[in-house]
Amino acid sequence: KYPLDYCTICPKCSEDVQFIGAHPDDIEFLAGGTICHHVTLGHEVLFLILTDGRNGCQGMKSDAITLIRKREQQDSCDILGTRLVEFGICMDGLLIDNEANRLTLAQIIRDNAPHVIVTHNEHDYHPDHCTCLPLVRAAIQLAFHIKESGKDAEDCITYNRSPQIILMDSVSGSQFSPHFFVDVTGNWVKKRDALIAHKSQIEMMAKEKIDLIELACSQTRWRGEQSGVEIAEAFRFYNDWAVTHAIGALPLAPIPIYGKAEEPLIKFDVKD
Repeated sequence: KYPLDYCTICPKCSEDVQFIGAHPDDIEFLAGGTICHHVTLGHEVLFLILTDGRNGCQGMKSDAITLIRKREQQDSCDILGTRLVEFGICMDGLLIDNEANRLTLAQIIRDNAPHVIVTHNEHDYHPDHCTCLPLVRAAIQLAFHIKESGKDAEDCITYNRSPQIILMDSVSGSQFSPHFFVDVTGNWVKKRDALIAHKSQIEMMAKEKIDLIELACSQTRWRGEQSGVEIAEAFRFYNDWAVTHAIGALPLAPIPIYGKAEEPLIKFDVKD
């Protein structure tokens, strides 16, 4: 049993789910199909892209690349039916867990009050990806304590929500043992189209003989084979002291636990 205050995703009501990615196209690549499920269920899905993507292309000025990648990210959000709430709080490649970034992210979390935050795991290939989890954890805690700008403490709105943190798969699945899979077989076309919106990244990777769409297709097929469906996306819970069961409304693959995963939830007795 879990307190109702911590029930996050419920088929009977619309909830907020915030996806926090390091770069443009990261979220669509790792969780685009799952996002389609959230949108179908009526959940408001928020996108926060922490870096400006300026290092994602070559041969162009940084400011021009940033504008292109922000426009592409908005186009992708329009395809998926999500809302882009923030883009580029720091430069691509320079995402670090520092005071400025903690304060910025904490205020965004306060402003949007998501029930669930989905972000990168700490063992992904890119340093910016690895920074997301400690930064998100710190910002959630800080959100409880920061004052609203220009207001005295007694005039501030109390923030008392502890979002469930869920971690996305690694690119190529490296060093990632899922707690559960989501069957995204019916959502591949929209996931693909959302990735295609990132035209500059697709073109850049093609020059390096990498097909971004085929890479995404291969990873979802592989996760599907592991879980007994055609294609799937993989996730794990981040176990903290105030966590919840956040997958009840999602169409899980037949084998929700891959291997011998650790207990994904901290149980507690509401009577205590």
